[in-house]
Order: sequence, then C-alpha cells, then structure tokens
Amino acid sequence: MKKTLKILGIILFVIIALYLFSIPYLRSKNVVKETMFYTPTKYDNKDIFNQLDAKYLTYITKDSIVFAANKFISSTKEDSIKLNQTILKRKFQEFERNSKSEFYTITPKAYKKAGIYMLGNQFNIFNMLDDLTELSKKDSVKIYVIVYNGNGYSKGDSNFLTQFKINQKFYENVNSINSVDFVVGHSLGTVFATKLATDNKIPKLALLAPASNIDDVADYFIGLAPFWAKPYFNFSEIEKSEFSKEGNNSENIKNYFGKLILLHGTKDENLPFSMSEKIYENSKSKDKTLIKIEDGDHYAPLVDENWTKLILKLK
Repeated sequence: MKKTLKILGIILFVIIALYLFSIPYLRSKNVVKETMFYTPTKYDNKDIFNQLDAKYLTYITKDSIVFAANKFISSTKEDSIKLNQTILKRKFQEFERNSKSEFYTITPKAYKKAGIYMLGNQFNIFNMLDDLTELSKKDSVKIYVIVYNGNGYSKGDSNFLTQFKINQKFYENVNSINSVDFVVGHSLGTVFATKLATDNKIPKLALLAPASNIDDVADYFIGLAPFWAKPYFNFSEIEKSEFSKEGNNSENIKNYFGKLILLHGTKDENLPFSMSEKIYENSKSKDKTLIKIEDGDHYAPLVDENWTKLILKLK
C-alpha cells in the first residue's frame, strides 16, 4: 500500500512539475495578437453567399445582393448599382501614405445629412446591404462605409494604428462634403466608431454589441477556459497595442456627450451584455439609451425588429 502511494505521489509530482514547466513555453506560443480582433479578410464569393442567411434579409432579396456582390468583386473599378431605392457606389482614395482605401456610399433619392457605418470584424459591405440601404432610405441619410486595410480591395498596413489614422481622414473627407450626423459601429467597428465620435463631437453614436476594453475581453475569455488552461493565455502584446491605448470604449465614452445608443443581446457569447452596461454606466451623456435584446446573440442588433429600433433612434 505504501509503495503504491509512493508511486502515485511521484507520478503526481511529475505531472505538476511538467505542468508548471510548460506554462512559460505555452504562454509564448499562445500570444493573443491584434489579428484575433482585426482579421484582414479578402473578398470570397462563397463566404459572402454563405453568410447571407435568409432570416437576416428583410428588405432586399438574396439574389439582389448576390448580383451586387458579383458586380463589385469581379473588378476593382469604381462603379454603382441601384438597390432598394438607393444607389450603392464604390470609390477608392488614398487617405494615408502607402494605403489605398476602398469605400462605399449608399445614397437615397433625397438626403440632408450623412452617416458613417463601421463594419464588424470579418464583415463586408455585402453582409450589411439589407440593413444599410433601409437605414439610408428611411432616415434620408447618405451612408459611408470604409473597407479596413487588408480587407476587400483596400491596400496598406492592416493594424489598429494605421486604421485609426485612416478613419480620421476618411471622416474629415466625408464631413467636408456632407455634415456627419452619426456614426454606427458593430463589434470591432464600435472601437473605431467611439474614437471617431469622441474626437470629432459627432452628434449621435450607436454601438451594436460593443467591447468595453481589452482587459474585460481578456477576463471574459480566460473565464471561459478550464482552470488548468487559464495560465496559458498571454495578452501582454495586445495590452500594449493601439487597440488597448486608443480603442478603450469604456474610457473613451467618458468624453462623449452626444446622443448615445447601445443595442446588445443578453446571450452574446462573443462580447457579453455586461460590456454595454459598463459603457452605459461610464457615459456622461444626458441622452443615452441601452436597448437590451432578450436572448439575443452577437448579431441580434442587426435583425429586423432591432435594426428598426436603431433607425428610429437615429432620426
């Protein structure tokens, strides 16, 4: 019996020792990088078409979106197409040295203001045409959508530092033509949207399923891991990035005093609802709304009835 216990003790000691010695090595191999949150994604017809789930399409048929996607993806020329009583147009412009940005405008028959939409990670304009054309039409607003570096046909360094600079110049260009009334962001796009709205005092800011800050994101994902795997996560690199420094929504929102609208699903497994609650609590705006979507997932703010609430709030 004693011999058995001794052997088990040795085995346990070896297992614990191997586990402790493995932590530094595995932490060096599991460094969380910017690309986990900002993932350059080129156009892929199959991916785009697979993402066009009928349950998310209310105002435009899937065939119409597929036709539009094929038209723009098949070439890199500036072009336009009529869609849902609006005109979708693509342009290219150099907003930052060594970069060339692809961007789109959605123009209704008549408009008096402009709005900017910041896409979520790995999203593209075609995923959002159903919602954005309806927003443009219903609120009589010209919508501008920039394609982040490394995505679609945009060229240049794909990182937060460069994209923050491009976004600012993009805003300045848009605002010089049409007064920007609001900026909307989903997921990753909320980081860019809050930064733009705060720095430029844009009247309205809408955040759909936002992240509060990188520390909260790290805590959330570490919390999902089994206890033995928690030490393997290494957020040291991302915590020093521009995402952490300039993209802290829960801090940046303290300097935004315009109309704030938040929509978030209570069952969001990507970025939990508590992140919107934190942003809402930190906000000093006198006109702020947090729309709680019961049982909604990360994409719930984009679904018809919730998107309609956003359209009404942005009027």
